[in-house]
Amino acid sequence: MYTDCDAGSTWGWRFFALTLLLLPGANAVEPGADPLAALVPLETGGQQTELGACALIIAHALDASVDAPLYAERLDSLASELKPALAPAAGVEAKLATIAEFVYTHWGFANRDLRPADVFVSFADAIDKRQWNCVSMSALYVALGERIGLPMQLVSGHGHVLVRCDRYYVETTQRGKVHDSVDYLSEYLPFPCLNPEDYKPVSTREAVAVLLTQTGGAVSAQGKLDFAQACFQHALKFDPDHAEAHAALGFHFAKVGHIDRAINAFHAAIRSNPKLREAYGGLGAALRAKGDLAKAAQALRKAVELCDKQPESMFNLGQVLYENGDLAASIEAFRNYTALAPGDVDGYIRLAFPLEDSGQLDEALAAYDRVLRLAPNHADALVNSGAILEKQNKWDAAQNKYERCIEAAPSNALAHAGMGRVLTERGDLDGAAKAFVRSIELDSTNPATWIDFARLERKRGDTLAAIEKLNRALTINPLEPETHIELADTLLDRGEVAKAGQHAAVAKRLGATLPVALESLLPETGENTSASP
Repeated sequence: MYTDCDAGSTWGWRFFALTLLLLPGANAVEPGADPLAALVPLETGGQQTELGACALIIAHALDASVDAPLYAERLDSLASELKPALAPAAGVEAKLATIAEFVYTHWGFANRDLRPADVFVSFADAIDKRQWNCVSMSALYVALGERIGLPMQLVSGHGHVLVRCDRYYVETTQRGKVHDSVDYLSEYLPFPCLNPEDYKPVSTREAVAVLLTQTGGAVSAQGKLDFAQACFQHALKFDPDHAEAHAALGFHFAKVGHIDRAINAFHAAIRSNPKLREAYGGLGAALRAKGDLAKAAQALRKAVELCDKQPESMFNLGQVLYENGDLAASIEAFRNYTALAPGDVDGYIRLAFPLEDSGQLDEALAAYDRVLRLAPNHADALVNSGAILEKQNKWDAAQNKYERCIEAAPSNALAHAGMGRVLTERGDLDGAAKAFVRSIELDSTNPATWIDFARLERKRGDTLAAIEKLNRALTINPLEPETHIELADTLLDRGEVAKAGQHAAVAKRLGATLPVALESLLPETGENTSASP
């Protein structure tokens, strides 16, 4: 089964994991010397451009030990060896069969081909080491064609490159098999929503842009961000309308935290090719990073419209819709995602969130149960389903989930906190205290655990201990209304009405709906907010 040949390509995308690459300032690249300056004289069109020559310039820029003139001689030697064998071949198809025989059998390229799961290879690797992928091998075909007088063109489309010669299409990943059209790609490539008509022959200058874009994606994955940016920018000098290069540059700018430049690059990609799904996906990511969730959802809806069988587009749309508060649409998107990727536990986790928030607790539990069938010890599914069962007052079932999580992941602080809440409800106050202590030992930065522990202390009658724990929660997050409400209640228990009123007023100012007993304190205190953080 064939798989995408573009190892390290930026053409694929998924930007939620759930921390986005778009972190302002992260991996920022300082401008430096242009590693591809040798391409500049060829970019203006004043000199004849050969794909082979440009490919060797790129290879030398990647690895200074690559002697471009020496590799050019090797190309010439291969072409010289090939020419006599082509003389008897009658017609283009026969010549292509002869070339394939030399490339894959006589020269041994069939023995060490590299697939996407392997490391990226340069044009020099293809010539010297007989290691290649669809891009480098197709470029080799074109470079040989330049030397033997047999015109060939790269054919480029989503995630794949092949060769056209005359009216024939040569699939370099099929040992040079010749096809009469690109229709075979529908069955050969594993990409969803693939349209063979999108795979078109390109000029030599456009082919250089393809090679630069693919190289930039590969080196970006290796962390060579300055080189990657140079690749994308030089690609656009050779072909200013190269949509994939614009999109790749957008992903690059997003990766280094230049969100506005990323947005501009994605828009440029869409202007060049309004059907480029990846550009809409990247635009959605960048807009999300800026906080413009409505426009991010619009861009991602377009990505889904272009291909509703692409799981990543659907996942990302569901996440943005959830963050934008559109729970029903988020649920629909995540249901579609889980239908496309039924084995991905993260899809069911994300589906459960809007289901729970919209009050569909049984449906949310069903989503977590699906996770646990796929991954029985999945800590998040166990903890989150335990919390839902608490809402339903199903204490035995909740305790079972927390016990399973603690057994599978003893250092999960949330599971110990959940156990503390269950034991508090069941009257085992000493056991609950031990559970809260253990949770805080594992993670003392969660204000919810301190609040729950404080409630336990109130049940034990120790209001001073409860206040101490609530103050700890406030130091972590002074803007949490629940903490102020709980503190006001506790202070009221102690008869400290003025202080209780102050915290009630803060909770009100933070948007909380107050219990009647606390609401009644506000007129007496004049809504004094001196307790505000």
